[in-house]
Amino acid sequence: MDSDISAAIAFAYATLALWMKGMIIAGAQVAIRIRTRSLVRPEDARLLNVAPARFEDPRVARLGEVWRNEMEASPATLALAAGYVLLGGDALTFSWALAAFVAARFLQGAAQYGQAQPARTLAWLLGVASAAIIALLLALQIFNRV
Repeated sequence: MDSDISAAIAFAYATLALWMKGMIIAGAQVAIRIRTRSLVRPEDARLLNVAPARFEDPRVARLGEVWRNEMEASPATLALAAGYVLLGGDALTFSWALAAFVAARFLQGAAQYGQAQPARTLAWLLGVASAAIIALLLALQIFNRV
C-alpha cells in the first residue's frame, strides 16, 4: 500500500475514533439526564414533563469537563496530522504516534471522568509526547521540502 494512502487512512481512523469518543460522551450525558430526569434547561424539562433541575447531575458535569478537555487537546494535534498527510509523509512512525495519541485521549478521558490519578496525568503525558512526535514529523516534512 502506498505510504501516502496509509498515512491518510491512519488519519481517517484517528479522526473517526475521536469523533466517536465525542458521541459517546454526548450520549452518556443525555442518558444520565433522561434516566435521572434532571434537566437544567426549562425547555428540556418541559419535554419530559418535569420541573427544571437546579444543577446538573455531577456525572453530566464531569462528562462536560471531559468534552471541554478533548476540545482543547485534539483539534491542534489533528491539524498537525492533517498537515503531515497533505505533505505526503510516510505512514509507519506517524501511524504509531497517532494511534498512541488516540489511545491516550481515550484513557485520559476515562481517567478524568473516573477521577483517577495518576492515570489521568500519565495518559495526558502520553498524549503530549505523541503529539510532539507528530509535530516533529511534520516539521521534518516541511524542512525536507525547503
